[in-house]
Amino acid sequence: MNAVTRLARALRRGLSRWSQASDAAFHDDLFSGAPEPRLDFSYVGYATVRRIADLVEPELANARHVVDFGCGLGEVTCELARRNPGIRFVGLDHSQSGIEKARRLADRLGLVNVDFERQRADAEDGRPADVGLFLDSFHHLENPRETVERLRPHVPRLVLVEPHGDWAGRWDRRLNVDWLPVELDKLRVRLEASLGQLAPPGPAQASASDPHGAAVENRYSLSEMGQLLGGYHLRVRGTVSGFDVYPPMPHLDTPTRRVFNRVLCDLLAHADAEIEGASLAPAAKHWLIVADRSSGSQAAARVAERPLPPAGADVAPTTAGPLDFEFGGYVGPRILRSGEIYHVRLVVTNRSWRPIESGPAFAVSYHWRRRDGTTIVADGLRTRLPRTLAPGETAAIEARIQAPPLRGFHILAFDVVEEGRAWASDWGWPCFTLAMGVL
Repeated sequence: MNAVTRLARALRRGLSRWSQASDAAFHDDLFSGAPEPRLDFSYVGYATVRRIADLVEPELANARHVVDFGCGLGEVTCELARRNPGIRFVGLDHSQSGIEKARRLADRLGLVNVDFERQRADAEDGRPADVGLFLDSFHHLENPRETVERLRPHVPRLVLVEPHGDWAGRWDRRLNVDWLPVELDKLRVRLEASLGQLAPPGPAQASASDPHGAAVENRYSLSEMGQLLGGYHLRVRGTVSGFDVYPPMPHLDTPTRRVFNRVLCDLLAHADAEIEGASLAPAAKHWLIVADRSSGSQAAARVAERPLPPAGADVAPTTAGPLDFEFGGYVGPRILRSGEIYHVRLVVTNRSWRPIESGPAFAVSYHWRRRDGTTIVADGLRTRLPRTLAPGETAAIEARIQAPPLRGFHILAFDVVEEGRAWASDWGWPCFTLAMGVL
């Protein structure tokens, strides 16, 4: 790691709120608000769980005891445990809410070969295991080198799924297909609507608030991973599995959605095979890193020297969604008083493939965000459409907005909500944003 890299990482650490306490608070909040995990194709995220398990499972050959460090909700741990009843699994995580849901998942599946314990991965000292798993959790360690040094005498093999880090510790996403689940679900919704099978809406849909705390996010390049995993021999594969973005209502269960989720899983397997065949592992958004105890520095260096493809343009997907709305023509104040309600004018255009009704099912609303993107107010006042808008049709509206309680310069993000289903932004459609001052 050169001097520039060390300086960039030091600056990121200094400007962040990272700590193990903040990371635990972040994940407790995140997991407590998550639905109970399910391991079948009724859940969109199962495609990722299944693919990661497919990648990891061959590395468990001849293992009898496996520890999953930072297991979260225990989804991959339980998926591996039910496939391998002869292996004893232990999942560790410092989130109590995550551990409780992982235990309930294991109970529902009737698994007797897996246990879950509340324990920080970097506090683990001397627990012997045939294989140690870090599945999207290694970059949450504050001191990964020290953790590896403690584990090395007791764990002969480590298997990691880690994001592709750049020189400054950020996430390099050049080769990723995060758009795929949402785009497939747009097609699913349109097919179900054409067949008259669209499920009825649920309770009023509110935008999710940001979790409290701050997750530790130290992402690493392949050469840095070689240094941190010193004393292990490394093998690396690239994968597009592991998504940041999922479609709205990810646990909505319909027969058509189960079919589409199976298709998603097959597409991920196909993409991973193509990445492997084209020797594109170093460019992938995530890596599967298998570390066997030996002198690993030479193997890591050879992998890191493989050429990366040139960065391509990040082209936004163009599949029409069920709630695409274009905003413009804002007329209203740009300086507001905290808590006060204002009437503003907007022009909206329906860019979706279906008519959007003027009744209570749809509304123009907004979110308030800080300039760093975190949420201040997730769920704004509603303004109904003046009439039903056919695809391509435009209308002028007078909307109500309420200034947030937090003073300062913030972002007002206009959005459209279908009550009980989703926001337009949940489908990947960008909000209409304005910089606003709040006194």
